[in-house]
Amino acid sequence: VQALDGLRKAARNVDPDLTLTHSFSVEAEMTRREGTRQFYVLVMSILAVLANGLAALGIWSTVTHVTRSRMREYGIRVALGAQLGQVVLSVTCSALWPVGIGLAAGMALSWWATRELQSNGTYVAQLYHVTIHDPWSFLGTAVWLGVVALLACLLPARRAAKADPARVL
Repeated sequence: VQALDGLRKAARNVDPDLTLTHSFSVEAEMTRREGTRQFYVLVMSILAVLANGLAALGIWSTVTHVTRSRMREYGIRVALGAQLGQVVLSVTCSALWPVGIGLAAGMALSWWATRELQSNGTYVAQLYHVTIHDPWSFLGTAVWLGVVALLACLLPARRAAKADPARVL
């Protein structure tokens, strides 16, 4: 506050008609900007958690639906002597093919979209030391979503493998 008063006096000495309005300290501006950045990080984190939850729920419900529609097939496999691991592997592999295709398409579209946003000048970086086409970010996201998809597939796969053949047939 004293520095601002001194600055106002110095400005009046140079030009009495000059008035300083909207004066603030650097610390106050840095605090304001940091609060805004923390808010953005909080909102992005909440949205990321929601997106992961929705992805897992969508994959789980789709795999559960497909698995239930094929329960007779899995019952026949178990009745013919298929092991628990074989049925789980069959269900998981058949469910992860569309996930893999979706991840590849999503990465390609994300790569293109970030390039378009950058070329239009509308992209504003929110992370420090991360380039717009950071391969580790793309790879990390794909691996994370792959793990989420795998975990979402395991419960319906185990349920299909433990199905009682006599009851299913």
